[in-house]
Amino acid sequence: MDLLGKTSCNHIVGIPPVAYILDTCPRCLRMEEYGGVAYDTGGKVQTITGVSQIGQQIRKILTENIRSSGYGFDYSLLRGVIDSPTISVIKNEVVRCITYLYNLQQQSKKEGFNYRPDEEISSIQSVDAYQSTTEPRTVVVALIVLTVSGAQASVTLSLKR
Repeated sequence: MDLLGKTSCNHIVGIPPVAYILDTCPRCLRMEEYGGVAYDTGGKVQTITGVSQIGQQIRKILTENIRSSGYGFDYSLLRGVIDSPTISVIKNEVVRCITYLYNLQQQSKKEGFNYRPDEEISSIQSVDAYQSTTEPRTVVVALIVLTVSGAQASVTLSLKR
């Protein structure tokens, strides 16, 4: 179980409320999601489990710039011309990020943490990346990760320079 880290944006911001469109929304900045912790209508913190949790962890590692520990995506790969060799390198970087998450889970298990079978990464089924046809500075990554229970976690994410 993990905290729900993103909230879908309805593009209505402020008091009094002002309606924005996706391209001009000051809350989500064209990302369609915003925030850290999400609350339900009763004020309780929302949580997620299973493949949704794995999907959130994958989105987190791919949207954060690489740290010295190795966590995060190397956004320097998005500089310059995005061609076939660059797309191949980006796919390899995505695989490295998922492998990093897998290794974190394995280390946590050695330290005594027990994962639910639908929250533990078993393998990467597929990774695809392509340049967006509408925004040439964006690379879209689509991947599927298999859990120990056999469930699939599917993530599609736009990586922007």
